[in-house]
Amino acid sequence: MSTKKRVVSAVLAAAVGVSLLCGFGVAKKDYVYQQFETAESVTSVTVKDASAKVTIRAADTDHITVRYAALPDEEPLYDISVQDGRLVVEVLDDVDVDTTDDDGPALLRIRMEGHSIEPFSDRELTVTLPDKQYEQLEAGLAVGTLKVEGVDAKTLSAASAAGKVEVTGVQAEQLDLASAAGKAALRDARVRNAEIGAAAGSVEIEGVEADELSVGSAVGGVSLKQVTAGELEIGSAIGSLKLEDVRADAYTKAGFILHTSGQIQNR
Repeated sequence: MSTKKRVVSAVLAAAVGVSLLCGFGVAKKDYVYQQFETAESVTSVTVKDASAKVTIRAADTDHITVRYAALPDEEPLYDISVQDGRLVVEVLDDVDVDTTDDDGPALLRIRMEGHSIEPFSDRELTVTLPDKQYEQLEAGLAVGTLKVEGVDAKTLSAASAAGKVEVTGVQAEQLDLASAAGKAALRDARVRNAEIGAAAGSVEIEGVEADELSVGSAVGGVSLKQVTAGELEIGSAIGSLKLEDVRADAYTKAGFILHTSGQIQNR
């Protein structure tokens, strides 16, 4: 899908605001840590959480470790399993993300049964993987911060409904990175094809090499620094564009960009 179409879709889906239909709580909690380990061979990874600081990283190890914070005497928070070469880490809460417009401005709503979603949760989930190539890595988060570090995957997707998504030091043939309301950042990556977007927020890309790179923001700024691409597509419905040391064989810009600094040079 082109950047222009993605930007319009993002606006219709979630650009105006975020309504979290749940309880709020920001008090510091005394967590205890639970851990799951396995030496089973895994070729794909799926991680889905509701509200947390989530980190998925590759390390020099021969086994998988999933470590998370929980309250004392709390029921298990996650369903963690390995089956047919696929690791699944999924929050047990029933989380539903809905973008119904109710005949008015489009709002992204998150409904949750069970544990309350906390917009500033300090609960942590860390998934450590052996340093190898994976067929697929998929990570999704409703509210919070999602980080993917040093992972090599043929297909890699990371998305947050409300929060920050940061992908660093990865390699991928296909990379999809998105934040509905928040910040999307890609740094020090080598990818074949990448699509990166934020509906209401900013996009930052630095130290990236790509054959095809598509970047879009519905409402917010886009920043590219030390980026090299074969084909580069940039779109913004309403926002600014900052370019620094950006090179491409071919490029297009679409949308209503209020301010542009820097330029795109031939590779």
